[in-house]
Amino acid sequence: FSKSTLNRYYQMGTDALMNCLRDVLNEETGKSDYLMVDETCEVVAVEDKKTGETHYRKKYLWAFFDKVKKLVSYVYEKGSRSREVALKFLKDFCGCISTDGYVAYRIFDDAEKHPDITHVGCWVHARRYAIESLSSDHKNSLDIINTIAELFDVEYTCKVARLSDEERKMERLKKSVPVLTRLYAMVRTM
Repeated sequence: FSKSTLNRYYQMGTDALMNCLRDVLNEETGKSDYLMVDETCEVVAVEDKKTGETHYRKKYLWAFFDKVKKLVSYVYEKGSRSREVALKFLKDFCGCISTDGYVAYRIFDDAEKHPDITHVGCWVHARRYAIESLSSDHKNSLDIINTIAELFDVEYTCKVARLSDEERKMERLKKSVPVLTRLYAMVRTM
């Protein structure tokens, strides 16, 4: 075999193995009942098929994270940020997804179209908006940031105490619900 033929066979074998592993990983991640979903951009080299020139473009990579199993499925669909990427990955998903405020995720708020998916927001992303508003309304923004920190403290305490899922749920009901009630009242008055 020539070096180029051997390299081509090696590349074909590697591609086939990666496709198989990707499908298994995506299937296993999709079996979760809770996923954290996000998309991020990277600058990617793209070759112009007509001229052969390389251009750098902003493209998107999606991550579907199963925190319990510590599995992440990365999905790259030609760099698309379209909601179709998430819809395709989550088509058979049943459970809860946690996302940022990107408009593409709003489709999962429609319980008639997606009855098996509960869409929840992310407190880290919500806190980011309060941080960005510090310069315009320091006192109220700081109150919101500190109140969200109380929610994080409950989660940290549960983690350190190694509480079971049921114990964590009870702790959240006891401590997080009053914090959320207070936060809701603060935001409504603002």
